[in-house]
Amino acid sequence: MKEKIKRLREQKHMSQSDLARAIGVSRACVNNWEQGQGDPSRALLLPLAQVLGTTTDYLLDDHAPAA
Repeated sequence: MKEKIKRLREQKHMSQSDLARAIGVSRACVNNWEQGQGDPSRALLLPLAQVLGTTTDYLLDDHAPAA
């Protein structure tokens, strides 16, 4: 998931801080996800997918290639 979050965020020309503000978490949370040091909570998956313009299924599918 970490590669997908980073790639989609960068495609939207968003900083980690921009994404964090959009979903109501700290920049450190986004950084941790992108470094593979944890995953977003279930409550954050839908808002994260919406902001990134994708689906929760895509984010959760370990076999789907990064966008």
